[in-house]
Amino acid sequence: MPGITGGEVAARIREIRPGTKVLFVSGYPEDAIGRKRLIDDSVPFLGKPFTPNELRKKIREILSP
Repeated sequence: MPGITGGEVAARIREIRPGTKVLFVSGYPEDAIGRKRLIDDSVPFLGKPFTPNELRKKIREILSP
């Protein structure tokens, strides 16, 4: 996204609606995301490529109480 990172978008959404669940999906490896500080550790991450089952499991993990 030009001019803003996904982590910044997530932070802004959480400012407006605290408690909103966010899943960050990227083609970058997770360690590269951390090194570049694109997201913080509180944002769940799913690296591409992923299967529909992996996506389903991750969403369930995020949404379960």
